[in-house]
Amino acid sequence: MQTAELMMGRHGIEGVSMRQITRAAKMANNSAIAYHFGDRDGLLRSISRWRAGPIREERARLQRLAEEQGEADCPRRIIQIITRPVLFIQNPDGSHPHAAFVIQMLRSRMGREIRKMLFDRPTGMVGDLMRRLKRHVPDLSQSLFEFRLRSGALAFYDAIVERDEMAPDDPARLDVDAEAFLAELDAMLLSIILRPPAC
Repeated sequence: MQTAELMMGRHGIEGVSMRQITRAAKMANNSAIAYHFGDRDGLLRSISRWRAGPIREERARLQRLAEEQGEADCPRRIIQIITRPVLFIQNPDGSHPHAAFVIQMLRSRMGREIRKMLFDRPTGMVGDLMRRLKRHVPDLSQSLFEFRLRSGALAFYDAIVERDEMAPDDPARLDVDAEAFLAELDAMLLSIILRPPAC
């Protein structure tokens, strides 16, 4: 699953074949993915479920921390509780393979079901966080709110993955430490979501 997540994050959900994933994972049997996951959709679901536990645990930890600090309804903290757990998953080099995978899932035709689960009918902690964030923009329609959150999340994770791929001495790389970089992304995402409606 780790190889599939990495390759799909780099090349897109539809941009890599099951055979390519099988070869990269050094599996001798070309039918191994079909045997274990059924099809590409089954593989996508399995990757999402595999990562869901650690993400849920980290989100719960961040939620408890926000509550202890009296910031559970602060928009900045809500955004951090939503976005940061995906960043918790890192490769040894510090890159964020699941963030790249999430970007591809949000953009992919095959990712529609997961998008619906995340944005159309959110349940549990994510649903609660979205409802609390929505209260800060009561004049924004639900569909526009969800569009802004989805588009803002794409921009947020895209910036993370782009920074991962840049060399440290690349002149286009924002020359700030990781925390300052994340603070800048928080501000960007908040400005996308909380801006009053244009009409």
